[in-house]
Formats: sequence, C-alpha cells, structure tokens
Amino acid sequence: MDKCNGCPIGCEEAKKLMNDPGLNTIKCKLTGIWIYKTLPEGMRLATRDDINPDGRRVLGLRYLLFSSVSELYETYPLTENTDLPNLIRFVDAGKCWIKN
Repeated sequence: MDKCNGCPIGCEEAKKLMNDPGLNTIKCKLTGIWIYKTLPEGMRLATRDDINPDGRRVLGLRYLLFSSVSELYETYPLTENTDLPNLIRFVDAGKCWIKN
C-alpha cells in the first residue's frame, strides 16, 4: 500500500509509514490529518457521552477513528460540520478513541 485509504494521490510519507517499522505517525500534507499505524499511548475508547453529553457536541474535541480497510488510525476535531450520526456509529462499533 503506497497511499492511505481514500487518498487520490498517494505520497512518500505514506510509503514510509507502511514500510518503516520504526515509524508510527505521519501528517498528511494534503489534508493535515495525523495518521497513526498503532494507537498512541494515553488513548481510551470514546463513549457517546464523551462526544455528545447532554445533547451538545464537545466542539474541538480531538478523536481518533480506526479504519478497518486501511488498518490505520486518523485524527479529527469535532466541529459543527461533523457528521454526528456517522461518528456515533464509530463510537458504538468501538472504533473511536479520545485521550484519557
């Protein structure tokens, strides 16, 4: 694999991440998203209450999503534009992490 799942162009950083056992993290130059090969320390599974307590989004909350297709973790911030029902599906599936 020489590009991340869904990436239209591929890049040298993705090649390095996939092929270098000592490298765990890259920042995508195209999207600005941090991508991890393994889950960073200090992370725990997110709950619905972490994401949307009392029916209000925690704007700015940074979370990691695991892609079963690419088997990589990607970071995102929670914003007004976040597709909350889709994010909740990741939470319910045990594929969303936040910092302890």
